[in-house]
Amino acid sequence: MSKQGKNEKKRTQTSVQTSGSNAAGTVGALGKMFGRTFLTILIIVVTALAALLVGILVYVNSYSKETLDMDLHDLKLNYTSFIYTTDEKGKETVYQSLYGG
Repeated sequence: MSKQGKNEKKRTQTSVQTSGSNAAGTVGALGKMFGRTFLTILIIVVTALAALLVGILVYVNSYSKETLDMDLHDLKLNYTSFIYTTDEKGKETVYQSLYGG
C-alpha cells in the first residue's frame, strides 16, 4: 500500500469514530435544548396563570364587600302572572291572573 492509501484509510477510520461521538453529542444537545425550552414555556404559563388567578381573586373580593341599600320588603313589582288552561276544543284560555302589586 502506498503512503497516500494509508493516510486515506486513517482519515476514514478517524472520521467514523468522530461522527459516532458527534451524533451522541448532538442528540444530547438537542435533548437539553428542548428540555430547557419546555421548562421555560412551562414557567411562563404557570406565571401567567398565577397572575390571572390573583386578578380574578382581587376582582371578586372587591365586589363581595359591597353592600346594597335596598330592602326587598319595600320593593314593589308591577307584574302579572297568567295561568293558562286548554279547553275541550284545544284552545288555550286564561284561567286566572295573579297580580303582585
